[in-house]
Amino acid sequence: MTDQTPSDRRIALVASLVFLIVLLGGLGGIRALVGLERQRDLDRWQLTLGMMADSKAKRLLDWQDSRLAALHELAKNGSVQLYSQTLQQGTSDNEPAQLAYLRNLILDTAQRHGFIESPGARPAIPANTSYTADAGLALFAHDLTKIAATPELPVVTEELKRAMTKAMNTGMASVGEITIDAQGRPLVSLIVPVFALQASAPSQGAIAVLLAINNASTALFPLLRPEAAVTKTDEALLVAGHEAQVVYLSPLADGTPPLAKALPLANDHLDAAQALAQPGSFVISHDYAGAEVLSTSRPLPGLPWLLVQKITASESLQESVAHQRMLTRSLLLALGLIAALFSAAWLYGSRLKERQSAQRERERASQLAAQTHLLSAINDNIGDALLLTKPTGEILFINRACASLIGLDNPNEASGKGLTATFGMVCGKQFLSLIEQNSGQGPSLIQELSIEFNGETRQCHISCLSFPYLADGREAILFSLHDVTELNEARRRKELLLTQIVKALTRAIDQHDPHSANHSANTATLALAIAHRLGMTEDEIHVLDNAANLCNIGKLFVDKAILKKTVPLTSGEQAIIRQEPAFAQQILAGIDFSGPVLTTIIQKNELLDGSGHPHGLRDGEIIPTARVLAAANAFVAMISPRAYRDRLSHQEAMSQLVNQGEGRYDRRVVAALFQVVENEIDCGTWQAKDRCVAGRREG
Repeated sequence: MTDQTPSDRRIALVASLVFLIVLLGGLGGIRALVGLERQRDLDRWQLTLGMMADSKAKRLLDWQDSRLAALHELAKNGSVQLYSQTLQQGTSDNEPAQLAYLRNLILDTAQRHGFIESPGARPAIPANTSYTADAGLALFAHDLTKIAATPELPVVTEELKRAMTKAMNTGMASVGEITIDAQGRPLVSLIVPVFALQASAPSQGAIAVLLAINNASTALFPLLRPEAAVTKTDEALLVAGHEAQVVYLSPLADGTPPLAKALPLANDHLDAAQALAQPGSFVISHDYAGAEVLSTSRPLPGLPWLLVQKITASESLQESVAHQRMLTRSLLLALGLIAALFSAAWLYGSRLKERQSAQRERERASQLAAQTHLLSAINDNIGDALLLTKPTGEILFINRACASLIGLDNPNEASGKGLTATFGMVCGKQFLSLIEQNSGQGPSLIQELSIEFNGETRQCHISCLSFPYLADGREAILFSLHDVTELNEARRRKELLLTQIVKALTRAIDQHDPHSANHSANTATLALAIAHRLGMTEDEIHVLDNAANLCNIGKLFVDKAILKKTVPLTSGEQAIIRQEPAFAQQILAGIDFSGPVLTTIIQKNELLDGSGHPHGLRDGEIIPTARVLAAANAFVAMISPRAYRDRLSHQEAMSQLVNQGEGRYDRRVVAALFQVVENEIDCGTWQAKDRCVAGRREG
């Protein structure tokens, strides 16, 4: 072999540089694509874990509310207040009867609300081993002497005595920390003070205290289990910070019992430590076993614990990791094949150059054959269907992917045939129409069409390009068909999932505030009707639909007691109610809505004259969708019953919008609202439905 010429060396250098650039560009593109997919998966799991955590947090808070409600009911029993006072003062003439009555009352409450050990729950233990119950309810005097209790009561520790003394001094009920008893069982306590019968306020001091104890393994920890097994590695935990350590209060998935594991709090790589530092945050970190996890947390108002919801990264991100590996292998394989083919062709050409001039024609033929083979290999292995025709519709070439679509084993069978004869009358006419639209050399024409192949309709992106090809200079038409049927279906499923999430959140809102049941749905119906009447765009209508259904989601962070209150709210309670838009922003901040859904919800209480909240926006600062939602929300609220007032008729509500809403609401919106209420919507059916729902909730 002769030495390489400078031209050969330049070609080799350029080829190497091109190969390196393609390799680096491909790897960079794969990294960027996988990064986007990973972020999409992280956003989806942030939403999913948040919903799972919110559901379990609600169950825990409902458990707390139901237990404390039962104890408050007992503490406010007139007999309990009277007998507790007289027995301690020694003024009772019938002390045995009063004690018997208190014991029976306490026993009945314990049996009804689970403050007593279940029959058959006691394990078999040796005869010489002491045993205490894992649940009980007792009434203690002000000096912490026991007045009455269930037949068996767990050991009252010094810590519990201090907690009872604190409850009597402050007049506040509390839920104690989870502790382990002598039998290794996790116990949780609830303490409620009892006031004298004549006491008008907690400031007058408690005369006694109620102590309830439950086995957390049966009463509390089951609330952390998922309602349905959706994933393999999701886990909900209760944690607390104690003496610079993270204490795991609930049993762990690796079999560790409650309170048996504690890790350093000053660990930036521990998910529970990050949750205690920033409750409510979403992090990628490591769990107690050192596994990489995605986790979020929720504070539990009134409870001395923090809820952590997590799932392993290996399960949640396995799709994006597998996709990255597949793309990288495919790129390297394709580049390796191209490099091998290019190297072989280059080496083969170098050798041919050493032969006599008589062999040059054969060299050109061999090179042409090699190039044709390479082009055929690419055409036969590319995923998109390629079709080359004359302007008349006569087929010049189809690749193997195109032949597979129309059921041909050999792509050459289609050469020389017409489009309608090969693809059918309907499909052939679609191609001919594209040829007419792209007549003359020009930019590529791209459309998305529904095309029927072998009785199956597929959605395809079709690129149509005309260029000089034939020997006499006439143009040919190149079609490239990319099947997007599965991509469109995936997009449809994503939109359906978002719609289902919105409906689920709407149901959660209705269940949290029974007096506002159906408020979101009614507001959405009215807002959409107003939007259509105003001629708003489809994008604005879609934004209004989501915003109206979620406009009251901030109430999930408002205590039910405030929402059910029938007397005027205190200034503090009014301040909490006014934080509803901020709560909504916290809940929905991680959702990627199409359009300004979150801004519309935040501005629903803003008024044109600047008297609204939370930001006091005026006129042009309020977006159009928020103006529609503000009027619709106000009208539906007026005609709906509330805990503190009866509903207004729709005539009275419209009158208030005109008289009291002058300068507050957009006049065009109010006018459209009047037309909708008078001509399109029967508000009476809403009110009847609201009364039925309210009746069922109160019953």
